Formats: sequence, C-alpha cells, structure tokens
Amino acid sequence: MFQQNPSKPLERKRDWTMPEQRTSKLDGMSKQQREELMTRLQKAQNGLCYVCHEVINPQVHKTDIDHIIALARDGADDEANWALAHEACNRSKGTRDLELQRVLHEFRKHVQKYTAGNTHGKDRDFTLHQALQELQPDRQDVGVVIDGDRIQLSWTEGGLPKTESYAI
Repeated sequence: MFQQNPSKPLERKRDWTMPEQRTSKLDGMSKQQREELMTRLQKAQNGLCYVCHEVINPQVHKTDIDHIIALARDGADDEANWALAHEACNRSKGTRDLELQRVLHEFRKHVQKYTAGNTHGKDRDFTLHQALQELQPDRQDVGVVIDGDRIQLSWTEGGLPKTESYAI
C-alpha cells in the first residue's frame, strides 16, 4: 500500500495485519548447495535430528533445515545457527525456536516415561522439579532472599549449606 505526499517521495506503508516476511540465506541456496549443507549438518549432528535425537535417514525421512534461534529473535543467519530436523519435528514447533522445541520434546518424553501405563503410583505425580533434575542433573538450586538493602544467596556446596549476603 502506497501513499503519495507532495512534499515527500513515495513511501511504503507496513501492513501490520500480515506477518513480516524474513528472508534467509537458506532461501537463496541452489539445490546442490542445500544438499551439501544437509550433508555437513547431518555429519555435525552425528546423523540425528536436532529436535528428537532420532536417526535421520535421508533416503527415508523428509527433512528441514531451520534456524536454531529464529531470525525474529536475532538469531544468526549462518551455518552455526542452522540445524537439520525431521520435517515433522520442525513443522510441529510452529513459531518456536528449534532450541525450545528440543527442550519441549525432551520434557514430553519424560512426562510420558513417568505417566505411561501408571495410573496409581507415585510416579503419576511427576513434577517439573523431577523433569529438570533429569534434564540437568548437575544443576544446583539457589535460594534468594531480598531483605531491605541486602540480598542473601543460599546453596549447597560439597554437601554443606552455604550462604552469602550482599548489599544491593
């Protein structure tokens, strides 16, 4: 949609009802360049889908190359930010980043592990804490208390409780 203003040259107005189309270097690749990129990504990913970590067999599976961190979130438009995924894994993410889709996929696997066929056990009450513990077993809980002009941090180190306090 254009608007003519006698004092200014022709301006293009943005139609905010339509999502802004972003172009990627991927869009401009030839078929051969794309196939070479797919081969490099498959090798870098040890032949596994970036999202589900299952084997990608190019003769059998439809695949997509997509940005790990989306362009809309200022992700780089280069090979370091591209990943190979099963078409179904990539398309199921909607507008999410591949990185977030990977975490959600892992979380769903853990929920299914704890709830499949188990309608009466303690595992039925699977918690986010349990999921995070499995996904990041080395992570450490840190307690934070803000009291007036001080912040207090508490954690466990070597099995012993530690606390430090700082002025803010």
